[in-house]
Amino acid sequence: VIFPEGEIYHHHESLDDLNEGVAAIALRVADGQPADRRLHLVPVALRYAYGDAVARSFPRRLERLERRIWWKPRADLPVVERIVRLGRGLLAVKEEEFLGHAQTGTLGERLRGFQLHLAAEVERRLGIDSGDQRLPHRVKIARQRIRQRLTANPPPTAEEVRALQSDIDRLFLVVQAYSYPLPYMTATPTVSRIAETLFKIEEDAFGAGEHPEPRSATVRSAAPTHVAAFVGARGMTFKSAATPLIGHLAGAIQSLLGA
Repeated sequence: VIFPEGEIYHHHESLDDLNEGVAAIALRVADGQPADRRLHLVPVALRYAYGDAVARSFPRRLERLERRIWWKPRADLPVVERIVRLGRGLLAVKEEEFLGHAQTGTLGERLRGFQLHLAAEVERRLGIDSGDQRLPHRVKIARQRIRQRLTANPPPTAEEVRALQSDIDRLFLVVQAYSYPLPYMTATPTVSRIAETLFKIEEDAFGAGEHPEPRSATVRSAAPTHVAAFVGARGMTFKSAATPLIGHLAGAIQSLLGA
């Protein structure tokens, strides 16, 4: 079983970008198989959900988070508004720390700007040209470059190690910020989506989130994809089919999550 998102995200109804490793492995194996054997890729979706009872925990948990940043609890505001307001405040703290000032714009624009600034800063120090790659891929490449430098021979100096470790921390913040797809909660504020977002904020603010109520877990699978037949039907080679195959897998899993 391979989890191709590569990270743990707390938005269980929305699939994030898939890494191509699962497709590369499947294609490599399928390419070397005898004609009488078939390799199949089976899309599987795991979806967690809360019951309505979890909503009873929202006021207490929001008050705890608001007090965490020395705010007066705003029990008079709707839950979603309190979460967005809290997000703006927490982001402003990190913007002040890493950018020297809080940004202007909507919360979504600020989150995106914060991610891009930190990622570009690390890439510049590492000599990486990111091109038009998406952020998860950029973080992956930067982490690989850092590992190479930390394990180089001759080894890096103590000062270089400190700088590389600082870059690791910045990349972690990029992933943290990327893990909040704002419209996921605000556009469809279901009890489960609010609970997932609140859990993520608690995890980032306190080091651990809270599951005050049981969750259900649903596992669904789709029809297996015969890898060699998938490649042949598109007139491709096994070496060139990774992107279409991972796109096919992503579409199947997202359909299962929305079922």
